[in-house]
Amino acid sequence: MIDKEDLVVAFSGKRDICYDDRITIHQTVCSLSTSLDIGIARFGGARGVDTVALHEAHKYVAKKALFEIVVPSKLEDQPGEAVEVIRGVMSDKRRRTILLEMGHPKYNHQRYQARNIRILMGAIHGSPGRRADLLVAFWDREPYGGTWNTLCCAMDNNIPVFSVRMVGNPID
Repeated sequence: MIDKEDLVVAFSGKRDICYDDRITIHQTVCSLSTSLDIGIARFGGARGVDTVALHEAHKYVAKKALFEIVVPSKLEDQPGEAVEVIRGVMSDKRRRTILLEMGHPKYNHQRYQARNIRILMGAIHGSPGRRADLLVAFWDREPYGGTWNTLCCAMDNNIPVFSVRMVGNPID
């Protein structure tokens, strides 16, 4: 396991999740928040894993941790549930939060991959930033899609991956 203090932890995963996945995300975030000293937590701001992991981390990760939320275009372009959770976290005066709106065109598919690379490699608001020390990937083990691409980027850059299996059969 990683033994650094003030880790940069990036969260990534599926958009389509079910109730069992929400329980898994809750348990994983709760466990990691007690076993790791998270200094910066990064999230993608999409529906599904991004939103649930952000919500759970807000409850369990130490208040000293900085939250960096990266959206590919503008916050208003994100799904309603994601916007609600992000605004709730940002309104908490006890939590340091940075929102990066990347400004990509709304219907540009590559914007999601650019966001995921930014979550892994840092450079929030133009600063050099720190790359992630750990990627927590919630995925279905399918070798395609955004989470798979993020995993490959992490492995190519020697970023350790904590992989969590998801069911991903939305029923709620």
